[in-house]
Formats: sequence, structure tokens, C-alpha cells
Amino acid sequence: MVTRYADFDGEPLSQALLEISRYTSSQFKILDAEIANVKVSGYFKANDVDGLLASLSSNFNISYRKSANNTTLITPTK
Repeated sequence: MVTRYADFDGEPLSQALLEISRYTSSQFKILDAEIANVKVSGYFKANDVDGLLASLSSNFNISYRKSANNTTLITPTK
């Protein structure tokens, strides 16, 4: 099995999550348009969705919760 990586260098969050969706069965729904343009940088294993979400949570004040149909809902941390 080949491990794929996603390398982000200031891409908007919406674009980064779309890229991760290409390599996994995970889907993402950003519930606040303001955070869709948060610039994301980093080198992530494309199949490590939990690692990506943990990084977003700790570095960008973004919260998430998993929903039906393998969809993760993304919101700003309040």
C-alpha cells in the first residue's frame, strides 16, 4: 500500500479538505463561510483524517464533529 501525502502551503481550508476527500471516503462540510478561507499549511498523510482534524483543532481554533454518511462538520471554535 502506497502512502500518499498532502502538502499544503497556504491553501484555503475549503480547498485542503477537498483534496483530502480525493484520497479518502471522508467528506467535509464547512458550516461557517468565514473559516472556509483560513489558510492551511502543513504536510499530512492523506489518509490520516483524524491527524488532520486534530491539527486544525489545535492550530486554527476549528472544531469538528462526525456526522452521518462519513461526513465531518467543520465549525469555528467558540
